[in-house]
Amino acid sequence: MAQLIGQILVDMGVLQGWQVDKILEHQKLSRQRFGQIAVAWGWATPQDVWQAWALQLTASNQVIDLDELGVDSAATETVPPALAQHYQVVAVRAWGDNLVLAVPEHLAQQARQELPSLLSAQLFFCISRPEQVQAALQRAYQIPVS
Repeated sequence: MAQLIGQILVDMGVLQGWQVDKILEHQKLSRQRFGQIAVAWGWATPQDVWQAWALQLTASNQVIDLDELGVDSAATETVPPALAQHYQVVAVRAWGDNLVLAVPEHLAQQARQELPSLLSAQLFFCISRPEQVQAALQRAYQIPVS
């Protein structure tokens, strides 16, 4: 089970437990996302929330559904097509100098070892089904599906 974003923000030193409790109380009434409330109340920055989301996403050992998550076209522009094709990675989100990459499980170890030295960003890796990565690569870069 994925770690809750409030706990991640506490672990990051952004929030304290009482703030998480207040946000959760408000969330029950407002139906807003946790991060939206934390930012609106000035207790976290958007960058803090993105960082926590990336940690939450990549820490879970679940396979990410790219059709559900979506791929940000601006993020795909941060990875050169040749690298994306070679490592079978698709950038799904980018903010500041952070980048979330989806990769098939069988290629994840190589991507984790080699891409940090090739891309000038803090990288977060999540696992996605190979066919979804292939489809996303084709859409983003017009890379033929192999």
